[in-house]
Amino acid sequence: MKKILLTFVSAILTISFTAAAFAAHHLPFEYGQMYTLKVSDPAALLAAMQKFRNSPIGKQNPSGVSLNQFIANGESDATHSISVTYPTAAAMDASRKMNAGSPEVAEVGKVFQSVSEPESSGLFMLMKAEIVEGAITSANPVSMSIGLAVTDQAAFMAAIDKLWDSKASKAFPGNRYMVNVMASGESDVTHAVVFQANDMATLMQGFQDIQSSPEMAAYLSNAANFRRIVSRTVGVNVWASPIPSN
Repeated sequence: MKKILLTFVSAILTISFTAAAFAAHHLPFEYGQMYTLKVSDPAALLAAMQKFRNSPIGKQNPSGVSLNQFIANGESDATHSISVTYPTAAAMDASRKMNAGSPEVAEVGKVFQSVSEPESSGLFMLMKAEIVEGAITSANPVSMSIGLAVTDQAAFMAAIDKLWDSKASKAFPGNRYMVNVMASGESDVTHAVVFQANDMATLMQGFQDIQSSPEMAAYLSNAANFRRIVSRTVGVNVWASPIPSN
């Protein structure tokens, strides 16, 4: 277990720090990595992440970092997720090289080892993003992530494009993201759609408005032929450090 935990922490910080988690990042990103954890001391974990991020090497990392707490997570034992987002794949390489052998990484790794257990990890690529300027004003926005197993990519994209660009979807009072899950171990998830809003009331009302729209009815009429829902999770953003602007 010790070796597994150290490898897990090294992976996080080597990459440099996720469905709701990555929705907390306001600057553009192309790729991200998501980790879920069972955390026994959230305050200690957050303090370690903030200390690393405020260190010279942490400030130089070309990535965004986010810690999120699950409100609803099904049968999973994970209590939190960590997301790392990158503007490019090259930024992922640069971050890994930057953190290799870093004493700051070793220090925060000890904290991770003592207060958390890894549950899952994944790599995703951003496909769509609808950012509503000024919609997210809360320091702790909430998000819903829907994990999908797509069986017919062409049919799925044709249908989701119509729904995504519909009047009902564009009226959602927050941000929307869709990602292609490129690697997720044994999970069947291939894509995920994330909705983010200021608070639970806004998130639920906005999502229900989309669900009850004619556009959603048209999408669902054939959805079983090209995708199935694997998971739904809801979480609240605890802390986020955006991708540096320079």
